[in-house]
Amino acid sequence: MTEKSGFFVSINGDRKYSADDFGRMFDGVISDGIFQNWGRGYQVAKRSGREIIVQSGRAWFENDANKVYALTEGATDGDRYDAITLRVDKTPSVRSAGTRVIQGTSGGGVPQPTQTNDTFEVIIAYIRVPRGAKT
Repeated sequence: MTEKSGFFVSINGDRKYSADDFGRMFDGVISDGIFQNWGRGYQVAKRSGREIIVQSGRAWFENDANKVYALTEGATDGDRYDAITLRVDKTPSVRSAGTRVIQGTSGGGVPQPTQTNDTFEVIIAYIRVPRGAKT
């Protein structure tokens, strides 16, 4: 077993730490999920028309304001489910985190989250979009 320690002051560049090194400090202390007592806990609510609101919250990242998304109209051939996710993307060309909408397909069941070495999503809500829905 390898012992790891850290965070020591770098002297002439002899210490290099990554974001993953820093994040490992919290393994076992903080688990994946939403802090329910911060902001509105990423609650998802209907706004008007096809708009939804993802309210403020904190998880691996924080959002201190409402985010508004407009869902696509319902398909003519059946109902669909869209998913609202928390997404962390560590891909070198992306390196971002935030909420996102995954549009489902009519009759195709619920969208599944992406979970790879670089991308991690957690579903926070599913929204049923009825066949032909304009609002």
